[in-house]
Amino acid sequence: MHTPYSSDKVAAPVHDTVRNMKEIVIICLLHTSAAGDNENVLGTAKSLQNKLHINDANVTRLAVEPQTLESQISAVVQDHKANNFIVLGSGQKGYQSLIAIKQLKLGKKIYANWCGHQFFDFLKEPTTSLLDSVALPAYSLKPGMKEHFKTLGVKLKETVGVPHNTFSEDLKAEYSEAQNKITPAGAYLLVVLPGDAELPDVKDKSEKDKFKYFTVKEAENLADYIAQTAAKDKQFVIVTNGHRTGRRDPNTGREVNKHNANETMDPVSIAFCNRLEERLPAQKQGYQFFDFKNLDNGRIESYYKALLHLIKITQNSVVHIPGESTSRISEVVDNLPADKIIAFENGAMNENHKKHVEQIYQSGISVLHYEAGQYSLDPSKSILQRFISTRDADRVANSIITNYFQKEFMFGALATALVSAYFAPIYTLSASFGIFAANAYGTSNLIHPVVLASTVALGLYFSSSAFITSSLITYAAKANLDFVGSCFSTINERVMGIGITY
Repeated sequence: MHTPYSSDKVAAPVHDTVRNMKEIVIICLLHTSAAGDNENVLGTAKSLQNKLHINDANVTRLAVEPQTLESQISAVVQDHKANNFIVLGSGQKGYQSLIAIKQLKLGKKIYANWCGHQFFDFLKEPTTSLLDSVALPAYSLKPGMKEHFKTLGVKLKETVGVPHNTFSEDLKAEYSEAQNKITPAGAYLLVVLPGDAELPDVKDKSEKDKFKYFTVKEAENLADYIAQTAAKDKQFVIVTNGHRTGRRDPNTGREVNKHNANETMDPVSIAFCNRLEERLPAQKQGYQFFDFKNLDNGRIESYYKALLHLIKITQNSVVHIPGESTSRISEVVDNLPADKIIAFENGAMNENHKKHVEQIYQSGISVLHYEAGQYSLDPSKSILQRFISTRDADRVANSIITNYFQKEFMFGALATALVSAYFAPIYTLSASFGIFAANAYGTSNLIHPVVLASTVALGLYFSSSAFITSSLITYAAKANLDFVGSCFSTINERVMGIGITY
C-alpha cells in the first residue's frame, strides 16, 4: 500500500461548474517522517478545497527541504497568476517553514495557518505573530494560552482532536487492494502498536528526556493481554505499527530505527510479536503482522487503513488504538462505530494525550487502562452510540475561511443590517397608511378593498425601493472587494449553514 507524500496534486471532489473566482492557491507543507502532521495538513486542504471549490491545479503538495524552501516557494508562487495563497503547516518543521515563508517578500497575500495536536514551546516565540491562525485541541490549552495568541494578533481555533485525511472511501479502496494478503478469519482483533512521542515542553532537556517511550517491556505486557483477550473472544490477531514504534533508544533518546525499507523490524515490534507467538500456540490461535515502511520518494508502505476497514465490516471485531496518537484516534473515531474501538493507555502518553483519551471515553469509546504492568478494560458508560463530532478538518477550514474573508463577512453583515433597517419602517408605514386610509374613507375595516389596495400599493413601492437598494449594496460589496457570487454563495452555504462556531 503506497501513499505518496511527494509534490503532486490533491485529489478531492470539487464542483467543476463553480470556478475559483478568488483565485486562491493552497500550499501544503509536507515533511518526511511526519505522517501525522502531513495527514493534518492534507485533511485541512481537502476540506478547504471542497468548501471553496478550488480546482486541483490550485492545490500544491510541497515536500519541503529546509535548505531550498525559499526557491521552492518562489517557484510555486511564480507558477500561479493568483495573488492569494493559503499555506498550511503542522508540527515543528511546519511551523519553521511557515515563519520562513511569511518573512519572504513575495508580493502576494500569504495566509499562514499552523495546526497541531498540542501546545509546543516554539509557539511562545515572538515570531508566532507572523502566523494568521493557529488550531489546537481544546484539551491542550492551559490557562493564559488563549490570551497569548490574542496578544500576538493570531486567531485561535479550538478543535476536538486533530484534522486528518482519512475517509471511509479511502479505507474501502485500500482494503480492496490488500484483502488478498489478509488471513481469513471469522473475527479479528487489530492492535496498532504505539510509538515514542515528543513532549511539548523540551527546552533545556537532554535528548533522552525530550520523549516518552513505549518500551520493549511494555510491548511484552501488552502482548500478554492481547493474547488472552483474543483467545477468550475467539478472534484472530492482526498487528501493525507506525513510524514512531521502536524508533528511539529509551536510554539515550537517539534514533535506532527509522522504518526505512532497508532496515529490519524495530526492537519493540519484534518483542511484541515474539511474546504474542509464545502465548498464542497453547490456544492454537494465529496472528499476522504488517510492518510500516518508509519507501523512496516520500512514499510509505502501510496496511493501516485497509485493516481499519476490515474491522469495520467484520462482526465481533475490534481495533485497539494507542492513546499517544492523537491523529490515529481522530481517524478511527471519525470512521468506525464506537463499539469497535478501544483506546489503550501506554507509557508514551503525556498529560495532553491522557486528556484526549478521557474526552473520547466520555463520548462513548472504551478505554484500556495500564497501571503497574497490568491492563484493565473500562467499557464506556456513555449513552452515545457514536463519537459525535464534526470533523476537525472542517472546523479548521471553516475558521480559515471566516478569517480569510473577514472583510467580506463584515461588509455582508453591514449590508444586511442596512437592508433590515430599511425594511423595518416599510411595514410600519404601510400599516399606518392603512389606518389613515380607513379613517379617511370612513370605515374601521382595514381589509376593505379600497383600504387594502392602497396599503398594498404603498408596501410594494417601498419594497421595490428596498430591493433596489439591497441589490446596489450587494453589487458594491462584490465589486469593491472582488468577492464574486459563486464564492459568496459557497461560503454562505458551506460555512454559515453549519455554523461558524465549529
